Amino acid sequence: MENLDNDIELLRNLKIEIHSLRKCFDDISDEMVLDNLKKIIIISEKIYKEVAVDTLKLNKVRNYIRFYLPTVIKVLERYIKFKDSKINNKEMVSLYTKIEEFLPKAYESFKKIYDSLFTSEILDIDSEIKIMLKEMGL
Repeated sequence: MENLDNDIELLRNLKIEIHSLRKCFDDISDEMVLDNLKKIIIISEKIYKEVAVDTLKLNKVRNYIRFYLPTVIKVLERYIKFKDSKINNKEMVSLYTKIEEFLPKAYESFKKIYDSLFTSEILDIDSEIKIMLKEMGL
């Protein structure tokens, strides 16, 4: 029962985090940041759908839900706050650039997490094919 409660809590947190990403999307005007954020939202929604259907896969995304995604959201919220303040000194411009360079890397990392959700299934299918071909003498 405790594991089920933990799973439900993780799924709830993931759904909340995706909602936070969407809120950030509404508050950003930079097209490059929006494009990368859109990719992050889409991959996050895919991860949510996959783990909601197969909660055994939650173990593979715990760090993503508890740390990686909240950190991206925190970075985006600060980005929005600083952009709204219209501060454009050298340090802020450097920070904006770092954030803009960080988002595609975060997306690629999240995509790898999503892809990892299917690793065991891919291996199972591959093994089944090899066994079948061997049984058939091919």
